[in-house]
Amino acid sequence: MKMYEDYFLERQPNGEFFHDEDGFYGVVMNGVECFIAEFHVAKEKRRSKIGTHMFNAICDVARSRGCKRVTANVSVNAKNSTESLSACIAVGMKVIPGSANVICLEKEI
Repeated sequence: MKMYEDYFLERQPNGEFFHDEDGFYGVVMNGVECFIAEFHVAKEKRRSKIGTHMFNAICDVARSRGCKRVTANVSVNAKNSTESLSACIAVGMKVIPGSANVICLEKEI
């Protein structure tokens, strides 16, 4: 996991990366927006509300740092994109205008 964390932080110099046995996420907070760049729940932990808890933790930290919304993208070409989109909607994110082959979402916090 350390190698992936290093890779993420190299690509996102202002990013933050969190991981444990349940999964990982990488975020970039920029003023009023917290962008979820990476989000993964361990396969055996899915459908157990772990993802919801991770998302809520992101919102709590973002809110405490002055962010007003959390955003994310789902590539329609990615494996399991339907499940990813469903998970985003389940935590209250809404679809917003995006670009070709990418679904953009946000949630006011």
